Amino acid sequence: MATLKSYEIPQGFPHRVDDTFLGITPLAGSEESTVDILSISGLGGHPVGSFKDRDGHHIWLRDSLPQDIPKARVLVYGYDTSLVDPNTKSSLTDLAKTFLSTVKAFRTATKTNRRPLIFVAHSLGGLLVKEALHIASSGCEDPQNDDFIRSSYAILFFGVPNLGLRYETLQEIVSGQSNFQLIHDLLVDEESEPKPLLVALKQKFIQCCKDQKPPFKIISYYEQKKTKMVKASYNYISMTKESACSIGHTDNFLWNEPLDTDHSNLVKYSGPSDPHYLRVVEKIITLAEDAPSVIEGRFALLKELSSSEKCHWNDLNVPPYADFKDSEKVSRPVEGTLQWLINDDLSNTEDGSDRFRKDDLITWRDSDQCSNLLVTAAPGQGKSVLSNFVIDHLKDHLKKQQDSRYKVIYYFCNIKNDVKFQTASSILRALIVQLCEDQRLFLLLPNRFKKAAKEFFSASLAELWAAFDLITTDIYSRIYCVIDGLDVYPHEMDILIGYFNRGFGSQGQGKAPFFKLFCTSRPEGFAINCGLSPRRVLRASTDDLAIFVDSRLESFPTRFTAAIKEYIRITIINRAEQTFLWISIVIGELYRLQNTSPARIKKTLEAAPNDITELYTNLLQKIMDKNSDCVLILAWITFAKRPLSLGELQTVIAVWATRATRATEVTSWEDCVNEVFEVNIEWVHDNLGTLVDVINGKPYFIHQTLRDFLRDTYKWQTEIMSDYTRPELLLADISMTFLTFKEFRSEKFYDELQNSKPRARFSSFGEVRIVIKDIKSKYPFVDYAAELWYAHIQTSNEARKYIRQLEAILYEPRTLFWIHATFDPLQLGYQRIPQSLWDIAIFYNIGWLANLLLIDTPGNLSAQFVESRMASLAAGTAPMVLEEVLRHTKLKVTESLVRAAAGNKEAIIVLLQERGAEVKITENVIKAAASSRDGADILKLLLHKRGGEVKITENVIKAAASSDDGTDVLKLLLHKRGGEVKITEDVIKAAASGFKSRLVMELLLQERGAEVKITENVIKAVASSDEGADVLKLLLHKRGDEVKITEDVIKAAASGFNSRLVMGLLLQERGDEVKITEDVIKAATSGYRGKEVLELLLQERGDEVKITEDVIKAVVSSVFGSKEILELLLQERGDEVKITEDVIKAAARNRFGAADAVMELLLHHRQTQMQAQEV
Repeated sequence: MATLKSYEIPQGFPHRVDDTFLGITPLAGSEESTVDILSISGLGGHPVGSFKDRDGHHIWLRDSLPQDIPKARVLVYGYDTSLVDPNTKSSLTDLAKTFLSTVKAFRTATKTNRRPLIFVAHSLGGLLVKEALHIASSGCEDPQNDDFIRSSYAILFFGVPNLGLRYETLQEIVSGQSNFQLIHDLLVDEESEPKPLLVALKQKFIQCCKDQKPPFKIISYYEQKKTKMVKASYNYISMTKESACSIGHTDNFLWNEPLDTDHSNLVKYSGPSDPHYLRVVEKIITLAEDAPSVIEGRFALLKELSSSEKCHWNDLNVPPYADFKDSEKVSRPVEGTLQWLINDDLSNTEDGSDRFRKDDLITWRDSDQCSNLLVTAAPGQGKSVLSNFVIDHLKDHLKKQQDSRYKVIYYFCNIKNDVKFQTASSILRALIVQLCEDQRLFLLLPNRFKKAAKEFFSASLAELWAAFDLITTDIYSRIYCVIDGLDVYPHEMDILIGYFNRGFGSQGQGKAPFFKLFCTSRPEGFAINCGLSPRRVLRASTDDLAIFVDSRLESFPTRFTAAIKEYIRITIINRAEQTFLWISIVIGELYRLQNTSPARIKKTLEAAPNDITELYTNLLQKIMDKNSDCVLILAWITFAKRPLSLGELQTVIAVWATRATRATEVTSWEDCVNEVFEVNIEWVHDNLGTLVDVINGKPYFIHQTLRDFLRDTYKWQTEIMSDYTRPELLLADISMTFLTFKEFRSEKFYDELQNSKPRARFSSFGEVRIVIKDIKSKYPFVDYAAELWYAHIQTSNEARKYIRQLEAILYEPRTLFWIHATFDPLQLGYQRIPQSLWDIAIFYNIGWLANLLLIDTPGNLSAQFVESRMASLAAGTAPMVLEEVLRHTKLKVTESLVRAAAGNKEAIIVLLQERGAEVKITENVIKAAASSRDGADILKLLLHKRGGEVKITENVIKAAASSDDGTDVLKLLLHKRGGEVKITEDVIKAAASGFKSRLVMELLLQERGAEVKITENVIKAVASSDEGADVLKLLLHKRGDEVKITEDVIKAAASGFNSRLVMGLLLQERGDEVKITEDVIKAATSGYRGKEVLELLLQERGDEVKITEDVIKAVVSSVFGSKEILELLLQERGDEVKITEDVIKAAARNRFGAADAVMELLLHHRQTQMQAQEV
């Protein structure tokens, strides 16, 4: 093979071999290297020759440095800055961008993105390094840029012209050539001052140094002899100490050292004993030794969220992911148990080839590839305890590894979570939130999730998976994911596991991140056939069972003698095949005994069946026989949609008892107060025995199997249940009875809103909220009853039995507490309280109520069917109602109704099946389908069923391009009806501003690139869109020549939702074209991120930012953050902020943006100015 020492190219060698060394060339190193040393030559220099002894063949980077620093990988970077080549044309920024992208690509390809990096930069090479570090620092949203800036540890500058060169003849050499501007920018002016480019670079590098924690190590070497350049006839070059050492910062991380040589020989040494080399290498050795620990520390620091980002993150972290694990809802391992998983001396060697063992855990944990591990076990074997143990073990293990690129995320599927959160989507949301604790991943989330939490919580499983897949980047090299209880949640779990299998199962070995999925489940249902492998079986260790029994017996009161406890211990341990659950229940029953005679103990133990279901049945029967209060509480724990507090259950018992004992109707809470008694922990334990735990004031069943038994198998044959066809209707009955009380009906709710002026409407909502909060604190159960009463009814036939109660809680809805308590004026476009029964059905998506209204219903529940309202509201917000209506003969099939149905896959299927002959497929219908979340599936259905009526117009393409499902819809249309798909400017603008704009634009460029015209209007649409930075980066990369940066484009960029990122990108990539005009600054102040954009502009282009009266007026008139923007300007440019009468008037007219605080700032500043003038 040809190397620097062998110039023979082997026959058939597949790579190009030359003597220019353009790009990155490794001179030394191996897989064990711990630091990269990268050299960059100077102006017109050769990447290797520049470092070769002038009078010999010694190249110290190749011949000495690898021996002195064996752990270093030595790299050289080559680029073309020939002085005599008339065709060379590159600016300093162009050269730096190429350098940065080349280094990133090389380190990515060699999987060394985070290896410590030491630069050895000669002359112009030092300016490249400075500019590249600034570019990377400004674009840290890109993980590769972030890795580059964090891993950059030290820079050795050799004769770098920070303040320019004094060499006029050099300009003559390149006169008329393409590289004239580059040389011109490097020379000092007539006043011996640096050119603006170098002044700006100095300021940018100062900021870059300030941002780096801990700071760069910088050593500047300067020459003490003059150097003759290019030809002997030319003048000598002059590089001053000041120019070589003016890095821009004077902190103690900077050293300056002279070398008694000329500019060219600063980096040329005769051999390993050369005095100059010995001085330089001694510094590099020290830097190389210190670098790994420092860089590891930089990456160990979590990229924390800003205060505003943390607020958004908190909105997404519902329920808080850590609360469940940190609470008593999930048991922790008893001390001493499960040690066989981590202790070599205690490895579980009991029988069973499929038994879960230590080797299974360690192999899963440490293998360098994505891997799964499914652990199944019968109920009560300790699956959740195992998951808890594994999570803690992983965290301890990673702490010892000190690798910040490992991340542990988890979720416990458990019946103690609210029913509304018992979904596969909730699991995925919790995992996303945990990854997004790092700012770099939070910024990758779709903007609609960050802007509005309700978008996050209403997103489909497919949309959430797309976000999860997007943020599992190589920021983390290993992601450990623990999901406990796959079998607990009934919906979409198979789909979720399918995503995991497809997303990471096919990922190549050695490709980061390694996703490690650990799951537990009962050995039943989809979990067995879900594709997760290997599968191992958890069987309780006999040693662990003994430790568990001993720990429980330790808490027994003194009435149990040592001999009795020993008898209990031996008897329980000798019961074959028992589980932690069985032991916990039996020991709990023994603990409750007051008579602790050996005979009673023996009788209790013998009466305990081995079968857990029989044990449940025996204990439940005892509870049911006690009193109706116990039956009520068991029913509520079993069927409630969320856990109730003891205080709420206290109310439930009082309402039921009052109804059961009074001959007349119960009309108020006052009628019930005499039946109230305290339901506390002691009462629960005394009456419900060992089957119920009380955690944080709420009762829960001790295990999921008990709830499942009561829901699915147990016969509720008690007097209290005799009136109900289903036990759950008891909950509906009590909830509706409670809501009929006079305390929860009042005209004052309606009056507050009716009498308020339009501008004060939201203020009135706030006042009503205060009243509602007071009522909820006084009557705790009303919160549950208001939110969930209707969820316990399944059909209109069930509802008809409660017509009188329904009339009371549905008639005149504007006067009802429960409506106001659950109404969100910003939800789904509603701006007023539901006024009719149909409003209620649609707003709360109550399918059985819609069915009840569509049939002949007596009394006050009869309601007029308003077709237009159904069409406009039901499709997007009430799919259950829409399906009921679509099946009914009262329905008139109009275009508005079909359009509404076309946005919902299930609804359009029902409509086509039931009333297909009446359905007309118009352009508006196709647009509705194309813009829906299930757009591809719905259009596929319409093309299959009614293809001849489906016309693909420009408006349809625009709707598709801007939709949630845009890429899939467009792929479908391009494949099925490509000839009808016309790519117009309006289509491209729609694509640029949609929910998935980058993916859609990529698709259009790939499939129909010739038709995609990049006009000014397109760029403006891109610049102002949610994903503007990503799309703009794509267009600059793919179609850069067509991207024209006009003032209107810059204004759009400055005022868009993600203006900080877009403006940063424009300044980085096309800075020369970005002109900072007054209108641009005014546009920035009007944007959502105005303060951030102005901070950027002041930092990067401060000289061009002029603070005029019109700018200040725009600031104080801003809807977004006018106070923060004004504070920034007063702090940075206070002398230029003039407070005129027109400014005061503009601030006074602003009804937004903290107007009072803005006015206070203005008046205070004007007073300060006046006092200064008087002095």
